[in-house]
Amino acid sequence: MNNNGMGAGGGDRSGVGPVAVARINGQMLESGSYARMHVSMIGKVEKVSPDGRFFRLLAPDNKTVVVRMKEPLTEALDGIVEVEGVAGTKNAEIDCHQYTLFGTNHPAMNKFDMAAFNEAIQMSGQYPQLYETSGG
Repeated sequence: MNNNGMGAGGGDRSGVGPVAVARINGQMLESGSYARMHVSMIGKVEKVSPDGRFFRLLAPDNKTVVVRMKEPLTEALDGIVEVEGVAGTKNAEIDCHQYTLFGTNHPAMNKFDMAAFNEAIQMSGQYPQLYETSGG
């Protein structure tokens, strides 16, 4: 269920200290304000490319984001996934360093409120000094 950054998720970050990670939605990504920054996004997998090198993610605000993989996926993606990586400099794209697949069978996914999560993301963007996350 969890890809730790090795293999399909690509980008082993061992030896790298904590990195600030901004939780964002599709609109925040499209704004360009997070270009080249480490970001995290939770969304619903829409479609995986036949070669497994990218997939489309429906962000919490219903924007479509393209997630690019360093290595082709080796597992099926379906349902809810959290992607961590670097925001692209154009369009709505994330270069994936690692991802966590919650899927459709994870117990929490039955109760996950994407709209409420999106509101929390928007607040974290408005008050960044009060909400800071770091990747490991």
